[in-house]
Amino acid sequence: MSTLQQFAELPADLQQEVLDFMSFVAEKRGIKLDHFPPAKPKWLKTVNRKKGTGESISDSVVRLRQEESW
Repeated sequence: MSTLQQFAELPADLQQEVLDFMSFVAEKRGIKLDHFPPAKPKWLKTVNRKKGTGESISDSVVRLRQEESW
């Protein structure tokens, strides 16, 4: 069975989600498509990431050792 046949067997909502995601990936790669992706795709959720403090590794190690409670 080919991949296209497997795709055709998926429910319509999953097919649309796959197509939306592939549109997103194509546009990130610089490929312009004729249609627009959905306004707020699920895979663009904001992820809370820690920001770097800009201190050197050795300064970080010293600080963490001083914060360690015995």
